Parts: sequence; structure tokens; C-alpha cells
Amino acid sequence: MSGGYRKYLQNILPLMAKDKRISRLEVYMPADHDDIFASNAYTLHNIPADNVYNNNVWLRNELAMRQFDVIFIPSAIWINCGKTPIVTMIQNMEPLIVPFQGNPLKECIKNIGRYMATLYACRRAHRVIAISKFVRTYLTAKWGIASDHIGLVYHGIDLTTQKSGDDHGAIALLKSFPFLFTAGSIRPARGLEDIIRAVAILNTEQPVHLAIGGNVDPGMEPYFSKLKKMAENLGIAGRIHWAGKLRDSEMAWCFAHCETFIMTSRVESFGMIAGEAMAHGCVCISSDNPCLPEIFASSAKYYQPKDFTTLTKHIQYVISMGEAERAAMSSAAKDIASKFSWEICAQKTVNELQKALQ
Repeated sequence: MSGGYRKYLQNILPLMAKDKRISRLEVYMPADHDDIFASNAYTLHNIPADNVYNNNVWLRNELAMRQFDVIFIPSAIWINCGKTPIVTMIQNMEPLIVPFQGNPLKECIKNIGRYMATLYACRRAHRVIAISKFVRTYLTAKWGIASDHIGLVYHGIDLTTQKSGDDHGAIALLKSFPFLFTAGSIRPARGLEDIIRAVAILNTEQPVHLAIGGNVDPGMEPYFSKLKKMAENLGIAGRIHWAGKLRDSEMAWCFAHCETFIMTSRVESFGMIAGEAMAHGCVCISSDNPCLPEIFASSAKYYQPKDFTTLTKHIQYVISMGEAERAAMSSAAKDIASKFSWEICAQKTVNELQKALQ
């Protein structure tokens, strides 16, 4: 389970349970997530740890037996529950937009399967929740799903920023240097080569370092090795800090102290980390891939993916900004982040469940 999906569920489930329109909320979750999602607000059921086929059979039988009014599956998979209305949601657009780009063969095959599973689920669901206009447009233009079967429900952004913690060895090294920050799982769709090449040609008085938060996804070790080799060949390996998975307090420290937060993703369905960066008032630079301009809006400077020359110019401009301009961009980022509310997300999600019953 990705960090963004985990945060989504942790925020949305308690709020849905409080909605007076829901008389009973029951949640089915793999057993290894019990400690994260246990709550008195709803009933949590464990899905048996078996194989995928047996899990789906057990879950289908369990849902059919309990006869729920409506079923919400926020992971874009299809479970045949007879006449019970199903609402689904797309969290991951990578298999739909960039399934092959830089991925090893095994991951390409998995992405084909993910594409087909998502298409199957969306075409059979009573309603589909799109978490950005980009996703909604894709569903109507590419898959021909009727627009009146799709509900636009943005994720929320946690505006209660974490207290900074700087005791992590990987980020403690950054105290002595100006640094750029980016975060997320390390895989080809992140487009991290853009920022590595940009760091190599930066022309600043003091060498600028780069902090990269996030683990290497399983099977993506060759991509990680390629990035490290690129940094070595460019002579900047010593300025790249592979911080690994960071705790919330460590992320907050990086957001608070970085020169700029940079998003190089080739595609996002929403961009949870982008929202967190804005909530912390980061001055942001982003690729103009969907749906990032939709989320960052006017609070970021944009470059076309792979155009590391323009990215470099944006970085140099941000580093040289005066205090007043930096404060204005920071304030704009916080204002935009404040428009994404978990309470509104929960209300609109329940609205979609009600529409599925009509």
C-alpha cells in the first residue's frame, strides 16, 4: 500500500463514519494493516492472507452474505457483488499513461494487467470517482465512460503541518548546505533524472545539494543504479542524498528548510506529496505533466519533462529570489492547499455513494 493511499484511508474513513447519512460503515482490509486502521468509528474486517484468487472469492462471498446497500472500492478493482451498487475510484494513473517507460519487463507486464483491471472495474461500476479533472477527462475521452457516471472528488490535504524533527542521519547532513528536496517512491515514472541533470549544471556561489526521500520500489533496483551511476558520471554523487523513507517529522523538516520542492513525475492522479509541500509553504517547481498544474495551479514554476535546462533556470531563479517574493509564493502555496479539504472529500464521496443507489 502506497503512502498516499494509506493517508487517504486514514483521513477519509473516520469522516465517512461520522456522516449521518451512513448508518453503518464496515471496512475490509488485509490483516497486516490492522494497527494502522483500527478504529471505534467503524467495523474493521480482516481479509485472509492467502492468494489473490482465494481472497477475491472469500471477499465476494462475504459481501454478498452481508447484503450491503452500497460498496465502495477505492482501488479500481472489480468484485462481482450481484445487484449491490459498486462505486470505484482510480488512485494510480501510471499503468494507464506510462505503463512501459523505463520499466523492467516484469513491471510492464504487471502494468498491462493493472490497465485491464482498472478498465474492467470502471466500465462495470455504477459510479466512478475521479480525483482530478485530468482523470475525469481520461475516463470520458479514452474509455468512453459517460460523464454523468463520474464524480469529481479531490483528495484533501492535511493543513496541520507536522512538527519538524531533524534527528535522522540522512537529513542531518543537510544542515550545512542549501538543498533541493523531492520525495516519493523511486521508480522510472518519477523522472528523477531531470533533477539530477539540473543539479549538475547549476551555477551557484555555494554548491547546492539534493535530498531525495523515498524507498526504491521492488523491482526498480536497476533504475536506482542507473540514477546513481548518472550522478557519478556527472561528478555530483557527493551532493545527492538518498534519504530513504522519511517519517512525517523528517518530511516536515525538509519542507521547512529546502530551497525549493521539485516534482518531476511523469504522471499523477492527484499528487499527495505536492499538496503536502504546498501546505508547508514550499516554493515549488514542477513538471507540467498531468495533473500537476491542476493541483499546484499558480503556486509553482513549470518545465516540460526532460527539459532539465529550463528546470535549472527555474532552480537558479528560486534560489536567488528575495525574501518578499519567496514569502508571496509561500503564501500562495498555502492558500491553494487550503482549498483541498478532507471534510469536503468525505462529504462528496458519500454523495457519490448516494447517487449509486438512485
